[in-house]
Amino acid sequence: MNFLQEHALLDKQHHAKVAPHYDELVNIPRKTINDCLFKGAEKYVRNARGVMLDLGAGTGQMTVRFGGNFSEVFLVDHSKEMLEQAKKNIAVVGNVNFKLIETDAVGFIENTEEVFDFVACSGFLHHLDEADLTKTTHHICRVLKDGGYAVIAEPIKAERTEPALIRWWNKPVIPHLMQYLSLAPAPEETPLDLPSFFEIMTKAGLTLKYQRKSWEIYSRFNNGWQDRFFIPVIDRIWNDGVVWVGVFKKA
Repeated sequence: MNFLQEHALLDKQHHAKVAPHYDELVNIPRKTINDCLFKGAEKYVRNARGVMLDLGAGTGQMTVRFGGNFSEVFLVDHSKEMLEQAKKNIAVVGNVNFKLIETDAVGFIENTEEVFDFVACSGFLHHLDEADLTKTTHHICRVLKDGGYAVIAEPIKAERTEPALIRWWNKPVIPHLMQYLSLAPAPEETPLDLPSFFEIMTKAGLTLKYQRKSWEIYSRFNNGWQDRFFIPVIDRIWNDGVVWVGVFKKA
């Protein structure tokens, strides 16, 4: 077993254990900042139609956010347990035909003959080495229809240290978030190097139309009005962080 196969196996085992708690410990504490982060990307999907691919779908948060614009959504993930959570989450999205596919996302995108109007990919690509990343982005472009969009969200290498105010804001939330890692150790991950990633995407045939960065700013008040007021203010001041969203178009 090579390094990538071992990493994929550890990742699958990790998500099998944390899946029932993933949204509570990972997605819900990030909801307010994610709403800020994705807001500018939504206009590229607002008038979309057709078929969406949620690649590395996890618990289906990208489908919950964007899937209602489409008639059909493919959710692809190697974790049966995460897809079981996704099936529950996407129940809020009406009038959409969902296909939940338990398989390796790299293998799926490499071999599928389906074509899509929109591809969403969150927190998946940074798991790949350069060869698989290059291959996967090539096939994302291949399966996109002309004029289609891909929305990518990934952790990126930091250009500066986390601001003190954000460390202070997050401090009371961190012990709760650490429960996530205590459930099962996550495999070691390397954030994307953004300039290198842009070069790979350009070579694949995808043009950057929009991008946005943020810091991890966690909910203190269960995404109540306090979070919805203060987190966007903090985000406007320090919006050059380690979480990134990009929208790419196939010409």
